[in-house]
Amino acid sequence: MLTLLGPLHSALAADGPPPEQLASQADALYKAGPAKWGCDEAVFTTILANINEKHCAALQEKYMESTPNKGSAKRTLWEDVKSQMSKNLEYAVLTRLMTKWEFLSRRIYKACKGFGTDEETICRILATIPK
Repeated sequence: MLTLLGPLHSALAADGPPPEQLASQADALYKAGPAKWGCDEAVFTTILANINEKHCAALQEKYMESTPNKGSAKRTLWEDVKSQMSKNLEYAVLTRLMTKWEFLSRRIYKACKGFGTDEETICRILATIPK
């Protein structure tokens, strides 16, 4: 029972992830993505599905610090996911990398962008926001 609740407990921990865990997860994500030909999506989904928003933000920072540079620019997890994945899985992983409010604001922007407004999407988002 404890083995099943271990990832959930660490995902809900308020004090944040230990630095050695961040380093190993950032390394695993790099090795599963840009460091090899193709992409091992299972590693991305396993790591990102078991962490909270605070842990995810810290992981993105650690990833940028620990991965080799791409030319003169630092490599970001967001850019590597966009270059390695496509379609629905890319959307799901990128959504996981965003904060809740960043995701909702992007959805509202897309609903208002272009010809016409997607009122249904805007109503759904506004109905889910707590007071």
